[in-house]
Amino acid sequence: VALRKWNHPGLLLSGRSGRTRGLMKASDSGDDDMITRLFKRFLPTPEEMGLGQISVDTAPEQYYCTKERWADPVDGDDETVQLFRPALAQTNFEKRKLKLAYDGSENGWDADKFHDCLDAQGPAVVFARCASGAVVGGYNPKGWVNYGEFRASLAAFLFTWPDGNTEALPTKISKVAGAGLAQVDDGSGPKFGMDDLAIPLNSNKNPRLIVSKLGSYYERMPGGEQSLFGARNDELLELKVYIGVYGEDEFVPNTEPSFASIT
Repeated sequence: VALRKWNHPGLLLSGRSGRTRGLMKASDSGDDDMITRLFKRFLPTPEEMGLGQISVDTAPEQYYCTKERWADPVDGDDETVQLFRPALAQTNFEKRKLKLAYDGSENGWDADKFHDCLDAQGPAVVFARCASGAVVGGYNPKGWVNYGEFRASLAAFLFTWPDGNTEALPTKISKVAGAGLAQVDDGSGPKFGMDDLAIPLNSNKNPRLIVSKLGSYYERMPGGEQSLFGARNDELLELKVYIGVYGEDEFVPNTEPSFASIT
C-alpha cells in the first residue's frame, strides 16, 4: 500500500499522487505552497522586523569601535570636546552635540556627587588629565544608573595621549572579550572593565586616584603596554564627563537598568 504524507518541502514523500507531484513541481519552480503563503501572510518579513537593515551605518554600536576613520567637528564643541571628538566616529555621538555634565573641580571629587550628575543621563564620554602629563578617557555607550550592574557594550572604547600631546590624534583602545563589563556601574566613579580604566572617586582615601591595567576587557596599547599612562596609578588633575544633547521629545538611550546585568 503506498503511503501518502502531507506535501511540504523537507518532509519525506512516498507514493506521490499526481496532485502531489504537481505541488512538488510548483514548489520546485519557486512558487509558494500553502504553508509558506500562510507564514508570509501572518508573520512580518525580516525587513519589517529590522533584521534586513542592520549595518555599521544603521546600528554602529553593534560593532567594535573603528580605528580606520575619525569624526568631523560639530558646531558648538568646547575646547575639550574638540580634542576627543575625532574618536567618536562610528558611535551614536558622532554628530550629536555634547554638554558638560560633571566636572570634578566644580562638582566635587566624590562618587556620590558623580552619580548625582550622571545617573540615568544616557551615554557619556569621560575625559581626564593626569599629573604625569597623560590625557586619557573613554566612551561609555551605556551610561550609569547605579544599580550595581556590569553594563555591556561592544562599542565602548578608551583613548589616550600618553605623552600629553593632544595636537595629535589619540590612540584608541578597543573592547575585547565580548561586550561584557564595558562599564562596571558599582557606585564608584567611572570604571571601564574591572580596572582597565578605573577612577574610584573615594573621598575617604585618595579621591583623585586613577588606575589603568589593560588587557582583561580592553586591549593593551599598540606596543603591549598595560597602562594608558605608563604607570599603574596616577593622580587626576582634571576629570570631566560629557553627555549628549537631546530634544525635549527625543529618546535618550540607556537610562534604565538592565536587570540581566545586575551583579
